[in-house]
Formats: sequence, structure tokens, C-alpha cells
Amino acid sequence: MDKPNNGGGAFPQFSLNPMPNGSTVLAATGGMTLRDWFAGQALAGIIAQTPTAESAALFAREAYVAADAMLAAREAKS
Repeated sequence: MDKPNNGGGAFPQFSLNPMPNGSTVLAATGGMTLRDWFAGQALAGIIAQTPTAESAALFAREAYVAADAMLAAREAKS
């Protein structure tokens, strides 16, 4: 099974990392993925429309389906 496109970091944290030769490198680390951010936004909308705890697992799956569609649309735009 192919790993889904995660879209990269949504909120990376930047740090200056010292190198052995005395220079520094700016690096982005941590943060959630864009796929997780999109899924969270979709989930908020789904739950607002149908707030039932019994369907939480279904809602979570649907949120990632929506997130994957958003990432695909984002790639197609490029």
C-alpha cells in the first residue's frame, strides 16, 4: 500500500543548527503535516453538521478522505 501524500509540514518550527565547520544551517522540524491539518479542519465541519459520538470513527475516516482530496486538488493546481 502506498503511503499517502502528507503535504509536508503545516506548521514547522525553524531552528539554526550549528555545523562542525562553524557555519549554521536553518532547518524546519516538527509540526503537524498539512494532511493532518486539512483532516482536522474537515473533521470540525463534519462534526458540526452531525454531532454523534457513535459515528466518531467514521467521521475521522471521512475527514482524511477529504484531506486527501484537498491535497490532490492542491497538486493538480500546480
